[in-house]
Amino acid sequence: MDKLKILVVDDESRMRKLVKDFLEKKNFHVLEAGDGEEAMDIFYEEKDIALLILDVMMPKMDGWEVCREIRKNSKVPIIMLTARGDERDELLGFDLGVDEYISKPFSPKILVARVEAILRRTGQNNPEDVNAGVRKVAFARELFIERDDFMEDAPKKFFRLTPGQEVRLKGAYIIKCTGVDKDAGGNITLIHCTYDPESRSGSGTEASNRKVKGTLHWVAATDAIEAEVRLYDRLFKDEDPAGHKEVDFKEFINEDSLRVLKGCKLESSMRRAKPGDRFQFQRLGYFCVDPDSTDGQLVINRTVSLKDTWQKMNK
Repeated sequence: MDKLKILVVDDESRMRKLVKDFLEKKNFHVLEAGDGEEAMDIFYEEKDIALLILDVMMPKMDGWEVCREIRKNSKVPIIMLTARGDERDELLGFDLGVDEYISKPFSPKILVARVEAILRRTGQNNPEDVNAGVRKVAFARELFIERDDFMEDAPKKFFRLTPGQEVRLKGAYIIKCTGVDKDAGGNITLIHCTYDPESRSGSGTEASNRKVKGTLHWVAATDAIEAEVRLYDRLFKDEDPAGHKEVDFKEFINEDSLRVLKGCKLESSMRRAKPGDRFQFQRLGYFCVDPDSTDGQLVINRTVSLKDTWQKMNK
């Protein structure tokens, strides 16, 4: 996995070197810019920068202008550095979309800790290892969720999506169900929801810190790809199928030891997956790409299942 790229923008070379040295100790790849114009050139050239550390007072193009320009096209995390401790400056930064605000002088160790904390909140591949990389996840008006994550008439301890109850979409926004559509047979085909645009995970807003009890994984309908998923389970329903002298061991075969699901929705980033690649699908289990996969058809095997606490309670 490539190192995460961080762009450090400051007109003081000593400050850039200080920050760079501490970040590189944490295995980040650090790019440098001495003014705002150079920062914009690097940002658009590199394409995959994971985070910016941006000074306010710089020649040619100051930090505010850089932030405004970047926010026109990108939600990349931005940490703003400044020697000015003015509350109005901080409020302006947050209005422009700054994720964190640090006043000089500062502790480089604290800066690095905040970098890691922000990257953990903003769509990283592995919450326990920020250097495992990041990925962009599309958000759209229409989303897919697990069918089991919704109940129209839910008991009290059901903390997933149900009419009138808020849940968080993992790494995204807080939503609330306002109604459903059903087919002629009474089956739910569509769930209508509202979302709070101020509640994006990691944005630092008051709404983003609102506590909700449920978090759902999801895929944007406009960005999803389809795959065949093979769910493997135990071959036998008995721990020792051959240990029963009067019963044929084949009587203990688990009829559900393999279930094949067609048309499963996955993030578009899975399009680049190759046979043998391994993934954790959140709340579902661990999976690997089967050699049967082709360019036009991805095949995924479940290797280890994760226990579903709700199903356990519901037995």
